[in-house]
Amino acid sequence: MCYTIPEAARKGNFRPHGKETMQEKDFGNKNVQPSAQPEQTAAQTAVQPEQTVAQPSAQPEQTAAQSAAQPEQTVAQSAAQPEQAAAQPVGQAEQTAAQPSAPAQGAKSRYFLMCERDWIYFTLIAVAGYFGAFTYLLRGNVFCNAQSGNVVLMGLALGQGDWMKALYYLIPISAYLLGAFVSEFLPNPVKRKMRVRWDTLLIAVEMAVVIALGFVPESAPVQISQVAVNFIMSMQYNTFRQAQGEPVATTFVTNHVRQVGVGIAKAIKHVGKDGDKSYLRKFRVHLFMLLFFVAGAVVGTLFCKLILGRAIWVTLAPLAVVFGALLYADLATEKGMKDKKPSGH
Repeated sequence: MCYTIPEAARKGNFRPHGKETMQEKDFGNKNVQPSAQPEQTAAQTAVQPEQTVAQPSAQPEQTAAQSAAQPEQTVAQSAAQPEQAAAQPVGQAEQTAAQPSAPAQGAKSRYFLMCERDWIYFTLIAVAGYFGAFTYLLRGNVFCNAQSGNVVLMGLALGQGDWMKALYYLIPISAYLLGAFVSEFLPNPVKRKMRVRWDTLLIAVEMAVVIALGFVPESAPVQISQVAVNFIMSMQYNTFRQAQGEPVATTFVTNHVRQVGVGIAKAIKHVGKDGDKSYLRKFRVHLFMLLFFVAGAVVGTLFCKLILGRAIWVTLAPLAVVFGALLYADLATEKGMKDKKPSGH
């Protein structure tokens, strides 16, 4: 069957002479590439198994190495953790030991100023007992530590119509009243204008009065000593109010006698019982205050018989000890605590 050119072209069998169709070119390339591709495929296939073989072989080594390293790390961490755990409590204990206990958690841990310490109060009441013996034996048979006795004697004189004798007892009573007024008025101005507390200044005033009274002759009016001693004793009583939180008096012992009796009764009631023992602290403080007052009166009596009016100088020794302690506290250990008020104020 013969075709015309157009028909042959339509059928796809016609091509010009000397020219190749695109399909022939592609076929020629395909004939070349397949020969190369198998080689590459074979090479890749040959390489891939090696890599595949190498990877599994490497992975077990890495896995084994990791597995071997992990126990070592685990053991090291386990060994380190107890050391850290053991070190932390030690460090915490050191920090806990280094930190001071919190103040004001109770009466036992509370900080008390030097002017509140027990021994200061014991010393001052011993001096008061000494003054009581001095004024009663050598200065007109009056009590200069407290005014109950003087008020009673003044009442007796008034009842008997002895006006001059009543006035005689009014003098020490008035001096005592003036001392209370001054000691209540001066503490704040002293704190603002001076480097020491009123408590310290008061002991210095007492020492100055004692020195002056030692020079008063026996022939001088007894009212001089009466007024002076009543004045400083009133200020002492109003200034020193609480011994480490316990209300006490440093010039007379009426309440101390009562508290000792109460303490003995409580001790008897608590025999064989467990419970609050806070009453023991109160009992001890008041007992020692009572004993020191009696001791001061005894010593005062002995020296008054030996050296008369100059016996009052003996009190300079304990007063100097108290003054030194208070002064050192004001200027050194309690320098930044001037605004802290003593208990009871």
